[in-house]
Amino acid sequence: KKLEYQTGLTPYNPKVDYDYLNGSPVGAGNQTDFAVTQSFDFPTAYSKKKQLSNEQIEQADFQIIATRQNVLLEAKLICIELVYRNKFQTELTKRKQSTEKWLNAFKIKLDKGEGNVLDVNKAKLQLIEINATFQENLSTIHQLNQKLTELNGGIVLGFTDTIYSPLPSIPTFDSLEAEIEANDPVRKYLEQEKVIG
Repeated sequence: KKLEYQTGLTPYNPKVDYDYLNGSPVGAGNQTDFAVTQSFDFPTAYSKKKQLSNEQIEQADFQIIATRQNVLLEAKLICIELVYRNKFQTELTKRKQSTEKWLNAFKIKLDKGEGNVLDVNKAKLQLIEINATFQENLSTIHQLNQKLTELNGGIVLGFTDTIYSPLPSIPTFDSLEAEIEANDPVRKYLEQEKVIG
């Protein structure tokens, strides 16, 4: 975009003409015409074009910053979701192991004649539900990691954190609002659009 805004600021290409005319009558001789013409605008038009170009380039910079912030926000939200999913996966692994132990214990009791089939079937159903949730969560983790890799330009990140980052202290509303107004690239982009328009 920046290069696009910088084109057309200089005068247009010069035009070169060359003509060779045979003389008539012969005594008049041959004539060669060589002409170079250059069209140009009024000089203040070039300064206005340059000023507009600079403002458009500045606006493009704000747009780049806004896009970058959106990508970082999306990556942060994915990381927060991954922390939750990784934590949930740890809990599901514990539940799965506990349910497998219960199932084995119920089977042993059933083999000894101390238990009943109903308890074994309940444990099997619970294990099936936990395995389904386990696989679904694992699939979601892989999808989120894939999105994170896409946002990172194809570089794989092994995100396995299970602890959220500590919350920063939140400043007062007035200072927070002033900081947002001063640093919001979308706001600056729109203000720059007013200047250009």
